[in-house]
Amino acid sequence: LELVDATTKQPFKEHLSATGECYVEVEPNAEYFIRLNTNTTNIKIKIDVDGVDLGYVINGASTFQDYTFGSWERKSGMSQMTALRFNLARLAQPGEGISEGQAVTGRVDMSVYELGPLTHIEEAKDYKSNASTALEQSFQTKTGGKKCIMSTQGTTTQVTKEASNKSVHYATGPLLQTVTLNYCTAAGLVLNKILGPPPKEKEEEDVDIERPRKRVKPEKKSKSGDVKPDVLDLTNRKNPPETIDLT
Repeated sequence: LELVDATTKQPFKEHLSATGECYVEVEPNAEYFIRLNTNTTNIKIKIDVDGVDLGYVINGASTFQDYTFGSWERKSGMSQMTALRFNLARLAQPGEGISEGQAVTGRVDMSVYELGPLTHIEEAKDYKSNASTALEQSFQTKTGGKKCIMSTQGTTTQVTKEASNKSVHYATGPLLQTVTLNYCTAAGLVLNKILGPPPKEKEEEDVDIERPRKRVKPEKKSKSGDVKPDVLDLTNRKNPPETIDLT
């Protein structure tokens, strides 16, 4: 199970926490699909994104190889998968709490069940999941700005012709496994203590540099043998310097 860019199909970078949980580092506004590869047969799969059921199950009598999933609909014998999009949460309004830690993290949960016996077969009807509406409603409840990211429906689509006009239904067997991918921005990885904070810029140290003093040589002795002191005479200067009177 992995999250891949909707256009390039390249997976987003993954990080492991100290407890072995997987965190996917994502970028705001990027669109993605959920990609699945399995070596197991006779399973039924259900996918939830941010606690929202995508509204369909995947029956796997055979293995899955590079199957991608998102928001799904069936229309006139064509199957369309629409990508999901990572969106930054809105900024908190006065009086609202600010999300931190796990609260800024989205998640994709894949529940794997044993494929039960065939129950019935019927004509395939047009169908559209309401997951996009539910995701949008869930997204509107989140706050946190650039730290918090969640999923809504994107615009990138994959359209394929369905192999059959029949819809086959199987019973759901026992739960075999649940696989979870957490996802967040780099800021979320820091809040979840997956990554350390970025290094602070080195502050310039205050260095007191003493300027060398200019040594003034005394004038040569006069005939009387006296030495004139080192005096700066301001009385005859055309433009004497400005002064600050503190009296």
